[in-house]
Amino acid sequence: MYIVIALIAAFAYALQGTLMASFYRKMDTLSVVAYRGLAIGLATLPLLFSLKASDFATVPSIMGSILVCSVVAACGNWFIANAVCRLPVGIASALFDSFRTVTAIALAIFFLGEMLNGIQFAFIGALLACVVTLCLCKKSPGNEPLPPALLFTGIAFALASGVSLGCAMGMIGATSRATHPLLIVFLWELTIGLVAMGGAFARGKLKGGVMEGFSPISLKDFGRVVLCSSPTIIGTAGYAFAAKLGSIAVVSAVLSAGSVIAALIAFLLYRERLTSTQYAMIALCCTAIAGLNLV
Repeated sequence: MYIVIALIAAFAYALQGTLMASFYRKMDTLSVVAYRGLAIGLATLPLLFSLKASDFATVPSIMGSILVCSVVAACGNWFIANAVCRLPVGIASALFDSFRTVTAIALAIFFLGEMLNGIQFAFIGALLACVVTLCLCKKSPGNEPLPPALLFTGIAFALASGVSLGCAMGMIGATSRATHPLLIVFLWELTIGLVAMGGAFARGKLKGGVMEGFSPISLKDFGRVVLCSSPTIIGTAGYAFAAKLGSIAVVSAVLSAGSVIAALIAFLLYRERLTSTQYAMIALCCTAIAGLNLV
């Protein structure tokens, strides 16, 4: 059951990441990370009225972890935003998901004491191999090759993002076991936005004016950010709930399927074409996920 929930979370994360790519590519990335966090916090706020008073009693005990996770995640979101500016969404997502999954699994095993059996390791390895192959196989003839400098900086940003968000999601997965998933969504995503806003203010101060660090945004565009980032509510709540029910290592591996979903959505929205080999890797990823669901 928790793997199905994790798969829904992967779809939601992939949808918002692909939709947000258009903002990352036309605006200052740090500003967008700040606007995104604030938008998710605003969208989640009405849902908090469904929680019990006892759920809020856990807030003081988890805020330290939330703050650390938010600082790390804000950096990770800025890294992936810059990766998407340099690479096709499908490739950036595949690289990011691979690095994030390996980092989160390592944290779950070495710091949270989770144990995986040989069959689970085999399916996770197959899933990651398919994701990497999906990223590295040749593009379709209609796509222009990327300049080496752009490619390598994009890969570096994706690597930094995967490691950062792998650490943050491993920590937030452990924290989510102590409170309600919706509370995790609100506190974590809003704090990410506030941390990014603080970074933008500090950058603006260095430039000679606090607001110099921000890209201006119209009310209409902010409304679009709210809509495009809102699937994160399902993604983060689903991840937190799945981490409560099962292994964080397995949940993190299933989330890597998001790169497959992102590649398909990017094809529909941005005409980033896929080859027959990439479609085959997508099918094998689905097979590996189904295998994880059975063991």
